[in-house]
This record gives sequence, structure tokens and C-alpha cells, in this order.
Amino acid sequence: MKKEDFPLVSIIVPNWNGKD
Repeated sequence: MKKEDFPLVSIIVPNWNGKD
């Protein structure tokens, strides 16, 4: 999973660095 695929997740989880 890339945060680019989940913009909402990247907002909710600002520490998300493209984890699978």
C-alpha cells in the first residue's frame, strides 16, 4: 500500500510512509 493510494489514510495517519 502506498499513501498516494490512500490520501485519507495519509491524513489520518501522518506517520504512514508507504507501508505495505
